[in-house]
Amino acid sequence: MLTATRQRATRPQRSAAASEPLQYRGYPVELEAFSGPLDLLLSLIRREQIDIFDIPIASITDQYLAALADLQQNRVPLAGEFMVMAATLMQIKARMLLPKPPPVEGEEEAEDPRAELVRLLLDYETFRQAAQLLGDLARERERLALGPAEEHDAGRVELRPMTMTALVQAFERALARSVVPEVPAVREQVHTVAERSVRLLGLVRAGAVRFDTIFAATATRLEMAVTFMALLELIRGGQLIARQEGLFG
Repeated sequence: MLTATRQRATRPQRSAAASEPLQYRGYPVELEAFSGPLDLLLSLIRREQIDIFDIPIASITDQYLAALADLQQNRVPLAGEFMVMAATLMQIKARMLLPKPPPVEGEEEAEDPRAELVRLLLDYETFRQAAQLLGDLARERERLALGPAEEHDAGRVELRPMTMTALVQAFERALARSVVPEVPAVREQVHTVAERSVRLLGLVRAGAVRFDTIFAATATRLEMAVTFMALLELIRGGQLIARQEGLFG
C-alpha cells in the first residue's frame, strides 16, 4: 500500500552566490540551483507569463543568455547542456527570421521551428511535477486505507500492500514496454491531471484493475506521465488504494 504525505516539497538548496536577487532586463531574478537548461528556460517562460505554445523566441533567447551570464558571473557552475540549449535557441531564432517559402500544393506546411522545443518543455514540466509529487509521497509514512470516492464507491482495488518503490518501478516498467509514435501536433498532446483522474475513477467503478490496464490506452509517454500523476493524486487524496498481487507483482 502506498505511503503518502501532505507536507510541501523541500526547496532545492541554493549556492551562497545565488542567495541575493540580481537585476537584469528590468525585473529581479533570484538565481536558483537549476537542475538543467530546460528548468532555467521554463522558469523564464513562467516568470514572464508567456504562452508556451507561442514563445517569443528572440526575447526568451536574449533573457536565457543574460541568465547564463548572471550565473557565470556569480560563479555558479554550468554544465555543457546549458550551452547546447543556448545554441539551440539561437538556431531557432535564426530560423524564425528567415522568410517562409511559398506553400506548395499537396505538401504539408513546414513545422514551426519552435515545435520541438515546446514538446521538450511540456514533457519536462510534466515529469518535474511528477517528481515533486513523488518527493512529497516518499516523505510520508502514513498508510492510506483508501477506496474510491463516495460517488464512485462501487469498486476498490483489493490487492496486497504496494510500496512507493514498487509503484514507481511498475510505472518504469510500463514506460519501458511502451512503444508510442511521435505525434507532430503539439496541442493534441496536452492532457490534464483532472481529466485523467475522472478516467481512473471510472475504471475502478466495477472493481479492482491491474496497473498495466491503466496505461493500455495511453498514446504517448507524456500521457502516461500525466496518468501516473493523476493516480498519485487520487491515492494521496483518499480516492484510490494501490495494492500488490504478490512479492514481485
